[in-house]
Amino acid sequence: MWVASSKNDWQGWFLSMKLMGVMMLAFFLWDIPEVFQHTFGLLVRGDFAKHETHFRTYLDHYVPIFGMLYANNYPRFSDWVDHVEKLRPSARLAIKGCTTALMLTGLGLWATFVLPVDKLTYNGLHPYYSWIPIMAYCWLRNLSPTLRGWYLGPMAFWGKLSLESYLMQHHIWLSSNAKTVLVMLPDYPELNFLLTSAIFVFVAWKIRHLTEQLCFLVLPNDTKIAVRYLNVFGFALVACVAAGALLIGLPVGTKIFAGIIFAVTLSVALRFLVAENVGLKRTAIIMLSAVFVVLAILHGAAIWRTPTSDVEFAVKDDLAAKT
Repeated sequence: MWVASSKNDWQGWFLSMKLMGVMMLAFFLWDIPEVFQHTFGLLVRGDFAKHETHFRTYLDHYVPIFGMLYANNYPRFSDWVDHVEKLRPSARLAIKGCTTALMLTGLGLWATFVLPVDKLTYNGLHPYYSWIPIMAYCWLRNLSPTLRGWYLGPMAFWGKLSLESYLMQHHIWLSSNAKTVLVMLPDYPELNFLLTSAIFVFVAWKIRHLTEQLCFLVLPNDTKIAVRYLNVFGFALVACVAAGALLIGLPVGTKIFAGIIFAVTLSVALRFLVAENVGLKRTAIIMLSAVFVVLAILHGAAIWRTPTSDVEFAVKDDLAAKT
């Protein structure tokens, strides 16, 4: 969408061509497994991880494109609805009746031939037919001015958390590969469901607000400042990965202490790095260098104290404890 964005308003055809290009790219990446394996598949290790990555992303690989199509045509749809409402009653009824019949026909075919199939078959069909019930709902939901004038507050609230809830459901709500709910109260399934759901909704709501704040911090309107912040973010990510690698093999107490020191120092250093003052930037570089030197010394001491034959087992135990 960013490429030649100034031309997106050219009667809609230019944006439509770009969306067609994105759809073709999605087809080649996900509908041809060999292409996915040699691109995104290189980012994960293990056959199971590659299969899960392809499966989870395959289910919704056309959804963003459908969403952009809806967003692009929303002004036209809104103007068309306003135009229909101004027609004489007979014409308005005829247009709405034909459109409703078309939507209900598509929804009925989807409910008859797609929805009842077994889970594995449905997974293969979902990316291509999931837009049908969504479009039917959008039309029926906005069928009249009366329906458009009312809405459900809980649904509106949950709609604002759709992205965060989708991303967090596998981390703090579901378990057993999304087959069961996280158990916190084993003997009280109803209370357990209410408790885990409340925590899930609260965390999703909190992450949404944090995302809004971080969006303005990491991607401000000024391009130069945005590039500088992205460089800092990338440096912080590399720093965290390097620190995690250096901490492998250390005792638990040392890890906690070193982790606290590293987190505090990194937060202060990042604040200095984005400052305009050159002296503060130099201070930040010195602070980060000192932290990495200390971590390297601690890591070297841990390896030196551990017999050579036990180093591999220490690393494996540490990774097993994390998983």
